[in-house]
Amino acid sequence: MTRLVRLLPLVLVALLALTGCHRRARATATVAQPATSGGVVATSISHRHYRNLLRIASRDTQCHHRELSAQEVSPGIFSISGCGQLRDYVMVCSGRRHCRWVGIQPVEAVAIAETQCATGQVVVQPTGPLSRTVSACGQTLQYALACAPGACAWSRGAVAGGVVMQTEPGTAVIVVPDAYASPSQQVQVQEASTAGVVGDESADVVQIDAAGTLQSLLATQIAAIRQCTGGAPVTLAIRWTAQGQVGVALAPPHAGTQVEACVQAAVGSVVLQGVSGPGQVQASF
Repeated sequence: MTRLVRLLPLVLVALLALTGCHRRARATATVAQPATSGGVVATSISHRHYRNLLRIASRDTQCHHRELSAQEVSPGIFSISGCGQLRDYVMVCSGRRHCRWVGIQPVEAVAIAETQCATGQVVVQPTGPLSRTVSACGQTLQYALACAPGACAWSRGAVAGGVVMQTEPGTAVIVVPDAYASPSQQVQVQEASTAGVVGDESADVVQIDAAGTLQSLLATQIAAIRQCTGGAPVTLAIRWTAQGQVGVALAPPHAGTQVEACVQAAVGSVVLQGVSGPGQVQASF
């Protein structure tokens, strides 16, 4: 009996330890997140973040959270569907412990602003996890999701497939796919990139993809770029090296001025991964 009394505290400690581990296991979920090395790793986040995502989406859609379905469409980007609506959110983290959900402006709202069509005249059709086809006032528009650190936006002429990850504060790393899907899509990107790709006469698939993805990335910074120019449109010369380092310059009369320095600061540091060589493209914003 004395031995049993002595063993009882040890048994209780063991049971408490097992219970604590079980609770911790149920309190976490594994979700792919951008990695500091430029790749994608599996990171455990609390169910609180997931519940918070559903709560935010429920508020935005006016749909009960039990009627919502969440799908991770790209590292750190979730698509929420329910009650006939589709919304997208990106997780923005400061370090590894402080994360928040940022809503992405619906592609319908983007199309309405660009075409001046009424809400009832805009129809959105998902064509992929990161792409949408929009019918608006007799036009058929193609949109894809482009992201910079801390922000994503639907943009025409974007290339769905370039994944943007944050490696260090202020640096966007774009992973360019090795191959493009179809010849028809290649033509579409060439048309969207009106200036074409300069510096490589072959204009191979990877460089076309890089040009379109870069323009889409910069499209998310239009507001910041226009602040530098006082609201006036500006043409950017975007160049990248064989190592993927991206540089932005302005044409005269802004070349070498404070306006150019302001735009370069607004764009930030961008690195392309997977390009086969140097290239250049021009874009107007």
